[in-house]
Amino acid sequence: MNYLYIDLLKILSTFLVILLHSTAYSMHKLDSIAWEYFVYVNGITRFAVPIFVMCSGALLLNKKESMPDFFRKRLRGVIIPFLLWSFIYELYYIAHGRNSTLLQIFIEFYSGNVIYHFWYIYMIIGIYLITPMLRIMVEKLETMHWMYIFGLWILFGVLYFVDYSFNIHHNYLLNIGINGYVCYFLAGFYIHTNHIKISNKYIIYTLLLTTALLCYYTTVKYTVSLSTATGKLNEFFYHNNNIFITLISLIIFFIFRHIEWGGGNKTVRTLGSLVYGVYLMHVLVLDNVYARFFGGNYNLHSLPVLSSVACALITFVLCCIIAYILKKLDKFHIIL
Repeated sequence: MNYLYIDLLKILSTFLVILLHSTAYSMHKLDSIAWEYFVYVNGITRFAVPIFVMCSGALLLNKKESMPDFFRKRLRGVIIPFLLWSFIYELYYIAHGRNSTLLQIFIEFYSGNVIYHFWYIYMIIGIYLITPMLRIMVEKLETMHWMYIFGLWILFGVLYFVDYSFNIHHNYLLNIGINGYVCYFLAGFYIHTNHIKISNKYIIYTLLLTTALLCYYTTVKYTVSLSTATGKLNEFFYHNNNIFITLISLIIFFIFRHIEWGGGNKTVRTLGSLVYGVYLMHVLVLDNVYARFFGGNYNLHSLPVLSSVACALITFVLCCIIAYILKKLDKFHIIL
């Protein structure tokens, strides 16, 4: 079953991931004239990955299917395209000068270092491995249990922030690990399956968006302040499990879930079906767009930050076109 809001979130998150990587070219150049603006734009993108994970939880934990069927679908729809694109990236970088032995290639595949954005695939495959057990668990959880899980999640997120603020490096209480992507996976399912009737939507949405904006402002200001103080980019507040990113992600997902979007939209459904292929290929396309259209340096242009957004937009459009064409070709649809 297709859900319009999930397709919209996946499309938005895919573009934001591309924008994240586009602005990352200049994020580490603290001496560039527009560095702080790049930090602000990059900060907008940071809820994208958590949203991806929540979309997966909403769709997968709500399904009734056998364990063999579940893993068969993941093999065909996720793992095979991922392996094929890993091979494509290896060939591409070898053709551009990377000297890799067979052992090095094996280690790169094993450790997830073929290309930087594939870390997400390794992480989500790990969640897939425990999804059959999570399905059993969520069927038995009552509201009190859900509130307990999410309460611990937020609490541990706050504790990580406190420990970092006070330079506490070894808090063994946090070894329990009540945080991370599994919590996003569960949260996506819970928000998706529990529609709340809101009487004063505009007031609630305004309060939630104000909270999200305050969280965004806090992450950006701390990132700028800490990075400027050390002369090196500090991304602690941009981590996907940072409490502020967590709150922003939950708010965005909650609002999209409760907006009345109306009927289905064919264009949105089509784009939603392409996002995995776009994600897999986008770094290859982005690197070439950045080098060929922007000279490999946004600061060469009069509006460097706008150039990074344009680079991301061009990459997104090109990837969608390529993915759409490949999906229409019988011999190539397997790589998407």
